[in-house]
Amino acid sequence: MPILTKKMCKFLKSKNKTGYPKNQYYGRIENYTALGIEDLTTILKTLPEDRLKKIFNSVTLKPFFEALFYMESQFLQIGKDEKGGREPGMYLIKHGGEEIKLNNESELKDKQKRLLELSQLVIECIGFNARKISPEIYSLLLESKQDGDIMLGIKTISLTPKYRVETKK
Repeated sequence: MPILTKKMCKFLKSKNKTGYPKNQYYGRIENYTALGIEDLTTILKTLPEDRLKKIFNSVTLKPFFEALFYMESQFLQIGKDEKGGREPGMYLIKHGGEEIKLNNESELKDKQKRLLELSQLVIECIGFNARKISPEIYSLLLESKQDGDIMLGIKTISLTPKYRVETKK
């Protein structure tokens, strides 16, 4: 069962959101997504590895991570449009030239703050688990007197050859 119904998808893709009970839709999307994340966490903790690798891999997760950590790079400050095509305000330019209107500058700052917090969380999780993910390289770096547990973990992961993690038998 998908998290989003067809009506919810249509709502999310509509530009003006008129004709929809916005608070109701946003509330459902937030609740269903939170439950979906809980379900995914349970799956990660309980499913065997041969099943997990079919679901959680670089091919399936790349679009998710790209969307999760995407930060728009272009912004337009728009004054009153003579032709009535745009409301005055600040717009961000997304992939494909799509323009999204920000309610105010603090919305941009909120997004930057959220992405920074998530980035730091991911770095901490990788750093603390590196000694288990790639113990040989972690040990080599530890012996060479590298500083910091988290950064040592990040260096470990970055130095481990892609797809060459050895498992002990």
